[in-house]
Amino acid sequence: MEFPKNIKKRINGVVVEIKPYLTTNIIDAILAAVSGEKDYGVRIAMADAMVLSQCTDLEDFHTEDGNIDVETVDAYRANGIIDAITREISGYEILLGGLDKIEVNGIVDYFESALADFTKEFKNINLDEQQKKFESALNELRKVEAEKEAILNG
Repeated sequence: MEFPKNIKKRINGVVVEIKPYLTTNIIDAILAAVSGEKDYGVRIAMADAMVLSQCTDLEDFHTEDGNIDVETVDAYRANGIIDAITREISGYEILLGGLDKIEVNGIVDYFESALADFTKEFKNINLDEQQKKFESALNELRKVEAEKEAILNG
C-alpha cells in the first residue's frame, strides 16, 4: 500500500503543500522532543511547528537561529491555518492524544510528589502524643461544661 499523495491548498491567502499523514516515528519524535517542556501551551506550539515542518512546505515559523517562532505559530493558529492543515493530516489526533498523556502524567507526577511529602510529614506525627493532647483538651472541655452546669443549676 502506498502513502497518500501531497495536497496543495490555499488557506486564508496562504498556499501550502500538505503531506497528509504523520508516521509513527514522527509522532514519537515530536512527543519526545516536547515532553521536557513544562508549559502546555509551549508544548502545543512546538508540536504544531514540528508538524508544519514535517507535513508542509511552510518555513517562516523558524527564527534565524533555527528555533521555533512561537509568535508566528500563534498567528497561524489565530488565522485558522494550523487547524485547516491538521484536519488534512492523518495521525494528528494520535499526536494530540500523546500530548494529553504527557499533561496527565505531569499532573500525576505532581500529586505523587505532593502525596510523598504529605506522607513524610504525617509519619513524623506522634499519634500517641496527639491522642493524649486530644483527651486532655476533651477533659478540660468536660470540666468547663460541668462548671457551667453547676453555675446554671446553682
